[in-house]
This record gives sequence, C-alpha cells and structure tokens, in this order.
Amino acid sequence: RIDRIIKPAWIIAASALGSAIAFIVSRILGF
Repeated sequence: RIDRIIKPAWIIAASALGSAIAFIVSRILGF
C-alpha cells in the first residue's frame, strides 16, 4: 500500500525541512 512509501519519505522530508530551518535561522542570527 501507499502508506509504506509515504511514511519513510515523510520522515526524510521532515528531517530535511528541520535542518533547512535550523540553517536559515542560524544564518539570520549570525551564528
């Protein structure tokens, strides 16, 4: 079923998004 594909992809997307946000925030704060 599709759930098997979506779950790992969602976890990868969420972690990539989280690291991207952390990178942008750190750039804005000047770290």
